This record gives sequence, C-alpha cells and structure tokens, in this order.
Amino acid sequence: MKERIMRHASWIAGLLLAVLTSASVQAATTTINYFYDSHNRLQTVIRDDGPTYSYTYDAAGNITRRDTSATWLSSLTVSASSTTIAPGQSVTLTATVAGSSPTGTVQFQINGV
Repeated sequence: MKERIMRHASWIAGLLLAVLTSASVQAATTTINYFYDSHNRLQTVIRDDGPTYSYTYDAAGNITRRDTSATWLSSLTVSASSTTIAPGQSVTLTATVAGSSPTGTVQFQINGV
C-alpha cells in the first residue's frame, strides 16, 4: 500500500511540475522532440526552451520515475500528509518549487488504492 501511495505521489509531483513548467513558458514557438525506447515507450522529451524529461519504467512497463531538468528550477520538495490510508480517506501532497516559478498545493483522493 505504501509503495502505491509513493508511486501516486511521484506521478502527481511530475504532473504538478509539468503544469508549473507549462505555466512559466512565454507564448512563443517551441520545438519538442520525443524519443522512444525499443518497446515504443516514451524515454525522453527535449524542449528547445529548456526542460528535458526522462522516464524510467518497471518490468511491467509502468512509469516508475520521471526526471526533469530545467534551468529555472532549483528544487522540488513533495511531502505527503500520511504514508498509509484506508479506503475513502484522502492524502494531501504539498509540492514546493524553489526557483523562478510559483509554489502550489495539490490535493487528491486515491480511494484507498
């Protein structure tokens, strides 16, 4: 159960970072290159405006990690209000981004999964 929460936390943190990255981009033409591995899974995304995203998968093909490099980002901290939950409970993830981007909070309910 704890592993699933941390996997969800990691995914939500990546999603939040993607939203914050998108919000910080000025209206301009941007080239994005996508690279895939031999199993046709997304491996790397390179944007000409700075950030690069790399994905790691487990043996079943699930994304287990998303690494981001961005020149404007100096740190990203994600903390969970609880590491265990029961069905129907909710967990709050708080993400704080340091650098020239906003700080935000994401809340979601994972329904005991």
